[in-house]
Amino acid sequence: MDLRSLRYFVASFEEGSISGAARRCNVAQPSVSHAVQKLEAVLGAQLFQRSVTGLTPTPAGIAFANRARAILADVAGLKASISRKEAPAAIVRLFVHPTVALRKLACIFEAIGTGPEVDLRLVADRGEADLAIVPGEGDRREQPLWAERYELLMAAKDPLARRERLRIADLVGMRMIARCACERPHILPRDVIKPIIVAQAHDEESVLALVSAGIGLAVVPGYDSDTPEIVARQVEGFAVERWVVAVGNPALVERARKAVRDAQLPLSL
Repeated sequence: MDLRSLRYFVASFEEGSISGAARRCNVAQPSVSHAVQKLEAVLGAQLFQRSVTGLTPTPAGIAFANRARAILADVAGLKASISRKEAPAAIVRLFVHPTVALRKLACIFEAIGTGPEVDLRLVADRGEADLAIVPGEGDRREQPLWAERYELLMAAKDPLARRERLRIADLVGMRMIARCACERPHILPRDVIKPIIVAQAHDEESVLALVSAGIGLAVVPGYDSDTPEIVARQVEGFAVERWVVAVGNPALVERARKAVRDAQLPLSL
């Protein structure tokens, strides 16, 4: 008993004739007939009633067909599984702008980076990336992912944190943290508030750590953490937002957008 004989038998069972099975398997009729007869001899049971109109499966034939189909399906699944493991993983290079909070990207990582067939790599050079997640710059190739509003962050122990309403004038002469990678480094009117820059940070996690420690204030987009050491406040007369967008391989961009929609991240404010 071999897999070829099982395939010929299943084809005969499903086609209802030796000739139909031969056409389906692209072999001569005697090959199919011999395989079925050999199976009957091995099993010691008649699998078909033969007549001029074709084949009628016996109860033994029906039972054997169910088992034969299951065996062939298992073999096909095993071959597919081995083929997937042997196939080289597709490399997907992802660039994330330093000002985009990684905690918001879990849904995108899952959408494009899961499975043994994908090798997801975070790269530092946008030019090497297949997909880039960056602040929008108005390029027609950009596809929006979500919108973020800029807010003023301060340590919970800062006196300003006790005030529910803040104005630009309240920030005059305040100690500020400069976000070096920010696409809008002068988002606040420096000529008005005359900030004292006490630290510089190249990524958002460093900014949050400095704010939490009480080193200074920072203006950050899309802050949504519930860290008790940090308080976020809107500033009256200061309503600025940005879009985070996807750029790159169209298929990857669409997968990223779908992941954001499924995760129900806000597409507008």
